[in-house]
Amino acid sequence: LSRAMLRVLKQAGPVDKLVTYDAHGRVDWVLQEADTRGVRLDRSLAALLIHLVGNDLGRLAGEVEKLALLFPAADPATGRPGPAPDEEALVRSAGGGATASLFLITEKLGRKDLPGALAVLERFLGETPGEHPMLLGILARHTRQMLQWHTFEQLGLPESERPQRLKLHPFIARKLGTHAHRFTVSELEGMLAALADLDPALKLHGRLTAPLLRDFVQAVCRGGFRRRGPQPTTTSAGIARGR
Repeated sequence: LSRAMLRVLKQAGPVDKLVTYDAHGRVDWVLQEADTRGVRLDRSLAALLIHLVGNDLGRLAGEVEKLALLFPAADPATGRPGPAPDEEALVRSAGGGATASLFLITEKLGRKDLPGALAVLERFLGETPGEHPMLLGILARHTRQMLQWHTFEQLGLPESERPQRLKLHPFIARKLGTHAHRFTVSELEGMLAALADLDPALKLHGRLTAPLLRDFVQAVCRGGFRRRGPQPTTTSAGIARGR
């Protein structure tokens, strides 16, 4: 917590309690909770869990408890060691609500999985109405990161150094690289331009939030941003203009 922010908080009212956590402290805390509950996690998996669900300790405790049920340290029937979660299993089991939906929609769009992306979008809109600005921000960040991946490749930056540059967990970075290879640079630039247009469009046409976002998802998965110049009228910009 910066001194400037603390100063603003003190000016706003009395501070009853101030607790700060550094990155290593959070990872150590997750590892301690996992050990208490009999879940076999290493530092990399603990860091991935924090990346997926955030650093709220109450929520992290709930996620570790869920992992303890899914991946018990010992089989209660035989007493043999149970399976430890790997990265894929952790991603499938962790999270819930808006956070899980935001992670899943970038995964589905990155694979150009139209049915999957639309299903996640509908769930997100149903569970978190009015939170579409957060969704736009996540999609824009993911698209920019894919563009950065292309830049790293052009510069010859080793893959082992890219997660740190992107400030991503290595597992997430590997997935990002796989996604980036499915898009051209001009395609990604077109997606960013469309997302920039969507922001004011959703503010002006709130009743069209769902169709505007559906249209963007369809354009991404069907290659609607491969062409240069104006997008077809079925894209979000066309809907926003009432075509």
